[in-house]
Amino acid sequence: MSRLKVAVVQLCSGLDVSENLTEIERQLMALHPLKAFHPLKAFHPLKAFHPLKAFHPLKAFHPLKAFHPLKAHQQNNIDIVVLPECFAMVGGSQASLALQADEVMSWMAAIAKEFGCWLIGGVLPVNANSDGRSHAACFVYNPEGEEVACYHKMHLFDVNVSDSKGQYRESDDFIPGDRPELVDIGPAKIGLSICYDLRFPELYRYLVNQGATILTVPSAFTKVTGAAHWEPLLRARAIENQCYVLAANQGGTHPDGRQTWGHSMIISPWGDILAEAPAQGTAVIVAELNLEELAEVRRKMPCHNHRRI
Repeated sequence: MSRLKVAVVQLCSGLDVSENLTEIERQLMALHPLKAFHPLKAFHPLKAFHPLKAFHPLKAFHPLKAFHPLKAHQQNNIDIVVLPECFAMVGGSQASLALQADEVMSWMAAIAKEFGCWLIGGVLPVNANSDGRSHAACFVYNPEGEEVACYHKMHLFDVNVSDSKGQYRESDDFIPGDRPELVDIGPAKIGLSICYDLRFPELYRYLVNQGATILTVPSAFTKVTGAAHWEPLLRARAIENQCYVLAANQGGTHPDGRQTWGHSMIISPWGDILAEAPAQGTAVIVAELNLEELAEVRRKMPCHNHRRI
């Protein structure tokens, strides 16, 4: 398979986990417009959720007989879906969301299986420390709904920004990961990263040295930093590594007053923007990745073979 069709989802997530997940379903269903299927009626993943009670999304999900996700997938050929950072919730307690991590992970597995795609699951807090902090985890599910990889965000956003929030201290809620992560999906290898990682090119060079041809960047870039650096950084990572870049961002004003930049993008190895979302609100952008063209770019300009350091 030399071509892959990818979908990048942009959100403006709020405090209600169920509403945020339902919005993702709505966006994905727009790619499979079958009138007989009503996701809002058929699937309420976290309605009346209690963290101490078990949640079984595969039992809760009863698509109508007229809906055939595999046929829809074949027709639309969506191979990879990328969700943004904080897709399940923006503005609430990360410790509380971590208690719901298993339920959201089950939802991700169900979505990947129902749509027959590789799902790059944005970022979800997963408890990892006795002091109450979590890892900011990006989970990957294969088209069978199986978890195949998990990347823990390595670079934490502890900075001051000239916006309404002013100060960001991710280390208050998270501990950094300690290793890069690569996913082999058959025709391509995907290098995983998250938001602030984008400013550390050595991570991406490592991933490319391990064979990455696609780089994913689920993000919640602020409006201020996004206006200044979002597009230049994304295009730089694509050009210098001769990779496709799939960047899913949050976009809009969130309940805690935080403003995010939007402009989710799909970028070619030559640095061309193949698709771009608007500045605010939910959207899904789609593009086809031509792996033969990527290989041709690397053959004609073998930068990786010319390195001296």
